[in-house]
Order: sequence, then structure tokens, then C-alpha cells
Amino acid sequence: MVYSFIIYTVSIVAIGYFFGRVKKTDSLSYFLGGRKMGPWVTALSAGASSESAWVLMGLSGSAYLLGYQAFWLVPGCLLAYMFNFFILAPRLRNFSEQYNAVTVPDVLSVSFHNSKTIRIIAAIIIFLTMTTYVVAQLTASGKAFNAIFNLEYWQGVIIGISIILLYTYTGGFRASSITDSIQASFMAITMIGIPIYTLIKVGGFRQMHISLGALDSKLTSFYSNEIGFNAFLIAVGWLSISLAYPGLVHQLARFMAIEDPKELKRSGIIGSTWATIVFTGSIVFGLCARLLISQVADTEQILPLFASTNLTPILSGFVLAAIVSAIASTADSQLVVATSALSHDIFKKLFVEPWKETSASSRPYYLTFPPISVMIEWVYKNTSNNDEVEEKVNKINKYILLAIGIVATLFALSKNRVIFHFVLYAWAGLGAAFGPPIIALLFWKKVTRMGISTGMLAGFAMTIFWKEMGYGSSIIYEIIPALIVSITFTFGISLIEGRKDRHSAGY
Repeated sequence: MVYSFIIYTVSIVAIGYFFGRVKKTDSLSYFLGGRKMGPWVTALSAGASSESAWVLMGLSGSAYLLGYQAFWLVPGCLLAYMFNFFILAPRLRNFSEQYNAVTVPDVLSVSFHNSKTIRIIAAIIIFLTMTTYVVAQLTASGKAFNAIFNLEYWQGVIIGISIILLYTYTGGFRASSITDSIQASFMAITMIGIPIYTLIKVGGFRQMHISLGALDSKLTSFYSNEIGFNAFLIAVGWLSISLAYPGLVHQLARFMAIEDPKELKRSGIIGSTWATIVFTGSIVFGLCARLLISQVADTEQILPLFASTNLTPILSGFVLAAIVSAIASTADSQLVVATSALSHDIFKKLFVEPWKETSASSRPYYLTFPPISVMIEWVYKNTSNNDEVEEKVNKINKYILLAIGIVATLFALSKNRVIFHFVLYAWAGLGAAFGPPIIALLFWKKVTRMGISTGMLAGFAMTIFWKEMGYGSSIIYEIIPALIVSITFTFGISLIEGRKDRHSAGY
């Protein structure tokens, strides 16, 4: 078991390091891989970066507890994949290239004379949600290593972040995307093999249904035996998870990075098929595990627990590799995106570039405030062209990525260790903050700077309010009210203002 996992780890790190090496060290290369990604890498890395340990461990644990109602997740997410790949992605890809946009804040601000307000709001939200997302993945790492190798939780967290940083630090987006596509394959194979194996052990689908019904009739009801409005809320609660996809900035980055926009349809078919396999497989395994594992202290550990007690050491190592694949393929993407928010959108766009464009006597006070001024002076010291400046900024990118990884690790070592809690919080925040503004920008010419800014802020704020007040668990998942608020502000404020100061986007 140990050897099979070590082989996986060494292979992933080596592949990430090898493919992550690039001649250019500019922001486009580090954060978008130079827009050179193929359709398979785009599809699989987009899926793996979104469907992380929350699918393999969190979703299977939810199916273990709640039964058939978890199946509501599948059609909603499949439709969201289709919308993103077939409708949203082509426009986003062409728009980002037309305006040389490297990040989502670039995309949102460039139509409004590179609005600093939009950029700052977007960058801060991305940094907060992405860091939270990384915490969730490291939490899963701690649980997985504890369940299979009986290591201490903190040791599993440290091993997880070490693996991720080994290749992401050097290769950035390109290393992340290529390793993600390989890790997505691990996840798919596991979510085909494990569910089939457990179905055989429980006697097939029919026997599984009968046995679950005998255990608890709620488990075989898509509405947990609820009727009327309560049944409606259960279905809507699960389906609403898919509403976040247009705002998942780590997936949007994959669309911006594909080399040929015409290949997005092909990518969509690949990605949708992969997602269906992984979602359905995780739920089926969770249902079967309810019959095979009678007692478990933490339902999010049922996959590693099942593997360690029912499979051979080699296969157990393979399952752990799949879990770590899910963890790493998301965490590396989040780290790169969180880094881009601080490094590209804040440091480079708001400090480095304005420094060069202004004289010493006319620079605003924030450009002369240490230690920012010291870093900017270092960037421009002994540089004769833009390539040398970009190379120095890229070094700062790596240091920031490392710092974010350390911060996320410290949070992961805290007391709150529920993967689903962390992920759904960040998931809703991203979906509400960026979904409506991105859609409005790409499909509606009348959206305004104030509409974009207030839409992001209102959606993100409502996510926090709804979650912290406990309404997410007692009434309905927070993304629904957060999206309603975001849509209202994005479109409502824009209609009130009328069309203002927007460049022609050609859409």
C-alpha cells in the first residue's frame, strides 16, 4: 500500500515538474499556460479542479447519511457543465484573448477602463474563497491519511500540502492543469471500480434497494419521505448546488486557457461524461457503504475506511492515490488562482504597472508605502525590458503561492474539520459573487461598472449572512438567496444607471 502510493506521488510530482517548465515566465504563462491547453486537458482539469475531495469523500458521506436524495445533484451539475462548456466558455475564451485578460478580475474590469474598484473587490473575494477551498482539501488529506495509514491528522495535512507545492510552486497553471487531467483519470477509474465492487458485495441494485429500505425507508426516497413543500425544498437544495458553476473562477480559467476555442464542444462532452461517472459512482458507493459499514464516527471517511479494510494493500494504495488526486487537483488550482488574485490583480496591476507609468513626484501615497515600495523597487532594479520585469514578478508569484499554502495549512489544522462545510461555503460565495456579473458582462451590453461591483459584493455578503445565521441548514442552501441578491444588484443597478463608460466588447 505504501509503495503504490509512493509511486503515484513521485510520478505526479515528476510529471508536474517536467511539464510545468516553460521558457516564458510572464503572467500569461504562469496563470494560463500561455493559452496552449488541449481539449482533453481542458475538460479533465476543469472537472478535477471543481470536483475535489468533496465528491469522493464528502458526497459519498452525504449519500451514506441521506440516501437517494443525493442523486438530485447529478442532473443539476450535468446541466451546469453543459452551460459552462457550450454557452459560457466560448464567449469567455474569445473575450479574454481579445482584451489580453489573464484572470477573471481582468475580464470583469477591462470593459470599464480597467476599473480598480472591480479588480480589488474581485481579487479579495477570490483570495478569501480560494483559501477556504484549499483548507477543505487539506482537511480531506488529513482525514484520508488518518483512515488508511493511521497517521495523525496533522501529519496527513502536511503530507498533502507538501505534495501539492512540490510541482505547483515551479510550474503554476500548466503544471496544475496537466497533473489535474491525470488525477481526474484516477478519480474516474476509482469511481467506476469501487461502486461496481460494492454493488456486487451487497447483491446488486435491487438487493441494495431492498436492504436500504429495510434499514430506513427514508434512504430509498428521493425526498426522504417528505411531501409537499418540504419535498420541494430537498430537491431544490441539491439542484441549487449546480448554480455556482458559472462563477467558479478556477474552472473559468481553464476555458480561458484552451488553445482552440472550437474544441470547447469536444471538451464539454468529455467533461460532462467524466462528471456523470464521478458523481454517480460516489453516490452509489455511499449507498452501498451504508450496508457494509454499520458504524463510523465520521461519514466523510467511509471511502478510505472501506479501502483499508476490504481491499488488498495495493488497491488500498490506489484508492488513497485517487483521494489525494481529488485533493491535489483542486488545491493546486485554488492556490494558483488565489496567487493570481494577490500577485497579478493586486500587486502587478495596481502597484507595479502604475509605478512605471508615474513619476516619483506624482505617485499616490499607496505606491510609496513600505514594504510595497521596496518590492516594486526590487522589481525594476537592474531591469532593462519588460521580460526581465515579468521574470521578477513571477518570482514573487511563487513566494505568494507558498505563503498562501502555509496559511491554508494553519487553518486546516484548526478544530473545524468538516469538508462539506468548507466547500459549500466557498462554492456558494464564488457562484453568487461571480456568476451573475460574468454572465451579464458576456451576454448583456447594458451592464455597468456599478452593477458589476455591487453584484459581486451583495452576492458574497448574502452568502456569509445566510450561512452565519444558520439559514443554510434550517431553510435552504445559501446560494439561492445569494444569487437572487447578486442578480438583483447586477441587473437592477445597471438598468437604473443605464449604459455607461463600457468599451465595445463585440458581444
